[in-house]
Amino acid sequence: MKHPLGKVLLIATATGLPYGTCPAEEAKPAQASLARITVDLDKPGVKVSSTLYGIFFEEIQRAGEGGLYAELIQNRSFEDAPGFPLGWTLLKEGNADARIALDKTQPLNPNNPTSLRLEIVNPNGGRAGVFNEGFKGRPQELGSREAREWDQWLTTYNQAVKQAKTGLYVEANKDYRLSFHARCGEGFQGQLTVSIESQDGTALASREFTGNGGLWTKHEATLTVSATDLNARLVVSTRQAGTVWLDMVSLFPKDTYRGRSNGLRLDLARMLEAMHPAFVRFPGGCYVEGDSLADSYRWKRTIGDVAQRPGHWCVWGYQSSDDMITPIARAPKSILANTR
Repeated sequence: MKHPLGKVLLIATATGLPYGTCPAEEAKPAQASLARITVDLDKPGVKVSSTLYGIFFEEIQRAGEGGLYAELIQNRSFEDAPGFPLGWTLLKEGNADARIALDKTQPLNPNNPTSLRLEIVNPNGGRAGVFNEGFKGRPQELGSREAREWDQWLTTYNQAVKQAKTGLYVEANKDYRLSFHARCGEGFQGQLTVSIESQDGTALASREFTGNGGLWTKHEATLTVSATDLNARLVVSTRQAGTVWLDMVSLFPKDTYRGRSNGLRLDLARMLEAMHPAFVRFPGGCYVEGDSLADSYRWKRTIGDVAQRPGHWCVWGYQSSDDMITPIARAPKSILANTR
């Protein structure tokens, strides 16, 4: 059967100018040359394997964390920055007196040594807590975790947060999976309230949690949002005095790609799937190498309970949770570092 187009004639012209020469700089008109290439569509050549067409993915500029990965909370494990809770803000309403700090005294586990300590000195009839606005701000452009460079970068980060028009995006009547670990200091008898709120404090979904003690307790719930908000926040609060520690505070849309509880954003993953890639190359070459050998990608640390995964510092300027998986193509191709 002959191809409907038969033969195709491709004609190309060349000016004959040396590479890098601007035509305007040439005093004399160049002699154009004509080349002819004939393609016979009825006589195909070497068959090209269908497995050669795929997708290149690299964790860079939050393509994964805050992008394809469906986690909505930035710095959920409090390991993303040294000395301060990046992405988390103290909430004090009315005359409440409270403070927050990072704490390593009683870690959730050895791989996740940092938690957030919330100390409510006196609620004074109001509520106190912390909130997270999602992946606002910008990566640490210096790619270093030295304290001096973090101080310089934090100014630009805070400016980017203030300028952001969107943050934690939620949709009306959609379900979101909440999970977090908590423990309380001696004498704390209050309950914790976790809510998804608009910036003005309007609750879009809320749930109360009790039964916290001196040991770490994992809480889980499904929150159904009442209204769409492009710039919401997740709030953990209480109206009781005492001390509470938090770790692995996570919020996922229930609707993820292939229904995975720790999965990918449904909209983005479907777009990639629609390209019908034979493979996905991930998570990226420079990402795997890291800034140093200590920060290189180790695949054995990316499996198991997400709360037990240490993550690592991404060469592109932020902490990576190492939790994202890419079940989009028939043959995922993982890049591995030559490390011991």
